[in-house]
Amino acid sequence: MGKPEGVWGADGDDATNERIGYAGRWWRMTPNPVNSSDSDYEAHRGDPDYIYEGYLLFDFFVTGSLGSADAGFATESSYYVLWWEHQRARGPCDSPARWSTVVGYAGDSAYDEDIGPVDIGVYAEIERLCEGETTLPAGTYNCRFILTEESFHQSGVVSGGHRRTTWDGRDSSGRRLGPGLFFLRLETGSSVHTRKVILLY
Repeated sequence: MGKPEGVWGADGDDATNERIGYAGRWWRMTPNPVNSSDSDYEAHRGDPDYIYEGYLLFDFFVTGSLGSADAGFATESSYYVLWWEHQRARGPCDSPARWSTVVGYAGDSAYDEDIGPVDIGVYAEIERLCEGETTLPAGTYNCRFILTEESFHQSGVVSGGHRRTTWDGRDSSGRRLGPGLFFLRLETGSSVHTRKVILLY
């Protein structure tokens, strides 16, 4: 992820942020936070009221039941989102499916009932070019590497009306968190929803 100077000040780097955004994706931080596009970024590039963060999702992996994993990475792809192989037909440029055997138990907070063992295939939908074709210009990058948990795209099932919840920007111990990008995870019965939230204060 880039470090736009409008947020990071002297510790930021707009040139790095732009190189990452053009290779990957844009997140418009202000106004009205939303996934954005090259054309939106270019239309407001010099406007100090608009702040864009470039980010590149270049790989993914599946952990063991205790969160352990041993994975190598290559920053050669710009993915959009992860899918179960049965959710959507894989496109010609998307990543191959990676298969894992999943076992879950009702006593675990993540499962309502015993699951598996079942083989689950996960693949990444491509954002730009084809898998393995994304290149960043050579140079020095002032950026952030973020390791985060991600849910499958559209994995939740909406039923029984709408519900609303709020988050006050505090962690589980009640401490107010500083500025940054956070992924909020909401578990509702058998579905899990993950949303990206940016705190600017």
